[in-house]
Amino acid sequence: MIESERELSAMVQELWDNDVNRLRPGQDYRISLQGKAGDNMAINDDDDNDGAGYPLFKFVDENIFQKETFLAFISLLDNYVSDTGEPEIVTPEEVAENHKFLDSIVKTPTMKIAHKYLVEKQLSPQDETQFKEQLYRIWFELYARRGSSRPDSSGFEHVFVGETRGGRTVIGFHNWIQLYLQEKLGHIDYKGYSVNANSPQTRTSTSWHCSSVGRTASSPKAASSSASVPSLSSPSTPCVSSARPTSGSKSSLVSTM
Repeated sequence: MIESERELSAMVQELWDNDVNRLRPGQDYRISLQGKAGDNMAINDDDDNDGAGYPLFKFVDENIFQKETFLAFISLLDNYVSDTGEPEIVTPEEVAENHKFLDSIVKTPTMKIAHKYLVEKQLSPQDETQFKEQLYRIWFELYARRGSSRPDSSGFEHVFVGETRGGRTVIGFHNWIQLYLQEKLGHIDYKGYSVNANSPQTRTSTSWHCSSVGRTASSPKAASSSASVPSLSSPSTPCVSSARPTSGSKSSLVSTM
């Protein structure tokens, strides 16, 4: 790992360590990985590839969702059309929800750590209002994906909500809260897990497609901070940063836009 990657990993680890709202395994949530998904999960959606007969989440203490950052985050999850190529129409109410979410996370310790780091690297303005404007641009400004003539995507939608391509394949979807809520609604059929040989990350496979969902138990403020730092530090890397947290079995790649 080169020095810049090592430094970025250390910063992401610091954000994880300072996430006071993250859930505690066995107490705030329980998951059941069950068996490995079949090798053909990405192509076929059949019982032969199903390594799990039960949902991934056995229990989540939903009282955590009443905290300010969680409430603000969850309110954003129904603001998007999942199909790429379908233009997004952003209402004034949704713009207000975007700003409310940013207001709630900017004042948290994890985002203050991220902001300080970015200012020291001369990647973000020191002024908090200008910093929020920068966060709004990288997360909520719409852009047109290849083949689309109108803006149909955003960083937030891709990373935290998930998008569908061709009506079948899911792209993005790197957030455990969205996965939990979608599974609870019956929109996801958990098929098991797979392990990436090149990283310590465990990936979940669902009937949507194979989707890397990020670190289970992290709070929205930590997830947003962890994703914003690599995004601004490595603007030429559009999908996934090479930064890896080092908290044992919960390690995963940190997804950016």
